[in-house]
Amino acid sequence: MEPVIGARDLEKQFAVRGFSGHVVPALRGVSLDVAPGEFVGLVGESGCGKSTLSRILIGVESATSGEVLHEGRPVETREEWASLRRDVQYVFQDPYGSLPPRMRIGDVLTDPLRIHGMRDRHERAARAIAMLQEVGMPASAMQRYPSAFSGGQRQRISIARALVLEPRVIICDEIVSGLDVSVQAQVLNLLLDLQASRGLGVLFISHDLRVIRYLCSRVCVMYLGEIVEEGAADELFADPQHPYTQGLLASSPDRAAPGQLAARVAGEPPSSSAALPACPFEPRCPRRGDVCAVEVPPEIRLGGHRALCHFPGAPATAQDARSPITDRA
Repeated sequence: MEPVIGARDLEKQFAVRGFSGHVVPALRGVSLDVAPGEFVGLVGESGCGKSTLSRILIGVESATSGEVLHEGRPVETREEWASLRRDVQYVFQDPYGSLPPRMRIGDVLTDPLRIHGMRDRHERAARAIAMLQEVGMPASAMQRYPSAFSGGQRQRISIARALVLEPRVIICDEIVSGLDVSVQAQVLNLLLDLQASRGLGVLFISHDLRVIRYLCSRVCVMYLGEIVEEGAADELFADPQHPYTQGLLASSPDRAAPGQLAARVAGEPPSSSAALPACPFEPRCPRRGDVCAVEVPPEIRLGGHRALCHFPGAPATAQDARSPITDRA
């Protein structure tokens, strides 16, 4: 099935205030697609570029280079962006800050319909009520303000607002990170139900691998503005190829495999303004070699699974960690 939204070789650089000509790379050649009915996870540490990518995909920010695609075609004109935003909606991270505090929920839900040309007031209200009920909220919520609701209820309302235009894809940016665990489960199960009933495509952004594993059919792992590994969720979790992915999995509380290093990824991401080696992960990699600092990693493909690494393969074990990479076959 043709993707609804995609990115091709997106680059994003931010100018450093006070330093003429100095830029910080936020995205470095990112490509991905989201098709109807597909649950795609985007995972990585804070600051790796996940939210920057999502904002570019809906046109809130512009890319330095590369293309945003809608149904396979580059999005360039104002009309093309308007068409994309009808098909692709966004659910924000903060359920308390994403809803206008002085607007009744009814107005929050019906305004997008009015803006997009639905002129009949009664039809707008009926659509909004139906959408509230679909996310498990009563019709009486239409007359209330956001302050009357809990965080989990507000996130349900935010999902209803995203879906009221009947988009084909929604982008969810860390939407359960601030919620209690029990409420998280309710919201995640709601998303799964909506995805199944509507054939909805979802780009789900998170740093929580347990959530990604529960929800997603395909996973993209991002490090310093670059997708370093991508594949079907079952395959990627069972056989991660990139050492960064392996480190993320090893740090997950529910991931305790015999012989694997159980520590978190070593070190911290480098400063955004620091000069990076050819492989940006090289300073933190447990099995780096001399080539990693001077040659850009090749793309290794195993069926539909791909990774950018000079030395892909099984996770390091305690015995491997004592042996330099140059000693391995």
